[in-house]
Amino acid sequence: GAGIGIARLPNATIRAMLMAFGAGALLEALSIELFGHIIHQQSVVGPEVVWLAIGAGIFGGCFFAALNKVLNEQGAFVRKVSTVKSAARR
Repeated sequence: GAGIGIARLPNATIRAMLMAFGAGALLEALSIELFGHIIHQQSVVGPEVVWLAIGAGIFGGCFFAALNKVLNEQGAFVRKVSTVKSAARR
């Protein structure tokens, strides 16, 4: 992959897709590592910890989505060039 990138740089769309895939793979690996450890420890600490971890994950995702929406409505969309362009077209 590095040789291809050096020989011929992919266009911005392909680079964005590859970076998004890499970020998703990293988050998935982290999630599996953390939740796998929690499930492995379930026999020691009890099943309540697993449900607590699942609830915390769902809460964290919802909190992030809600906070992102509020910030974008308050003008934080300016932090990205693509969102500024789409807002200017409206």
